[in-house]
Amino acid sequence: MTKTKAQQIMAATEARAADDVTAAIQDIATEFEPYIIKQRRHFHKHPELSLAEERTTSDIANQLDAMNIPNERPLKTGLVATLRGTAPDAYREDGTPRRRILLRADIDALPVTEQTGEEFASVNEGCMHACGHDCHIAMMLGTLQILRHMTDDIHGEVRIAFQPSEENGQGAKLMIGTGVLDGVDGAYAAHIWSEVDAGTVSCEPGPRMANTDWFRIDVRGTSCHGAMPQRGHDAVMVAAEIVNALQTIVSREISPYEPAVITVGELHGGTARNVIAGTAYLAGTVRTYGDSTHEEMPELM
Repeated sequence: MTKTKAQQIMAATEARAADDVTAAIQDIATEFEPYIIKQRRHFHKHPELSLAEERTTSDIANQLDAMNIPNERPLKTGLVATLRGTAPDAYREDGTPRRRILLRADIDALPVTEQTGEEFASVNEGCMHACGHDCHIAMMLGTLQILRHMTDDIHGEVRIAFQPSEENGQGAKLMIGTGVLDGVDGAYAAHIWSEVDAGTVSCEPGPRMANTDWFRIDVRGTSCHGAMPQRGHDAVMVAAEIVNALQTIVSREISPYEPAVITVGELHGGTARNVIAGTAYLAGTVRTYGDSTHEEMPELM
């Protein structure tokens, strides 16, 4: 269908407006690049585990306060901020926003000992931002530095969730329980990923992150002296066999066209080097993309 002259003019005007907004974003982002790097290194240096992100939450709140962005803490850790658009049609007559989108960043770290030797390496022993949530915090603060200078271009409201406890899967449920999604038209999140080249963004249609499940298997045997193994039932040997057997699920039970991973991250057993272990346990994670594989995995295991 051929566009009318008015439609062509409107499309061209909208394109110019989009170009202007993009240029403004790039200009402001360049100005705040050192700020983003500084924030990332600060949060990397002071990581905190899931549901213990108290300093992290306070430090984020301090940054938001400095930007004059209202924020509140519906949970002990994590917080929610609100950026109000000032475009003429941003709010309806009843005071509700024309649109409300949610931007989300996670803030917790992992129980990992950092050995990078970096100047900004973790000062909290046994705790590290090894999954990139320090980057997510800094990226979101940088986003807010940009958006707060462009509120005239925001035709509604932006709600920002700094979510605690992503690593143990509890934070999202807790925040949703506080009503963080109420009245939201759409929610957006991002995650850094080493498989994507620096300076590029992966945003094709389809899933980005897999289903995540955890498991723990306890093995109970019979303990005895290490010199008389025939008198016991070695729990460590059984646990080791289970580890090997689990790997055949992906290699022999799952279609090569269906991505799946079974990772055993922990294997514990025994109490002494000369005693046959009476107990052991292994724990790990399962990642699946397809719903059918996700549903089948417990039975396959």
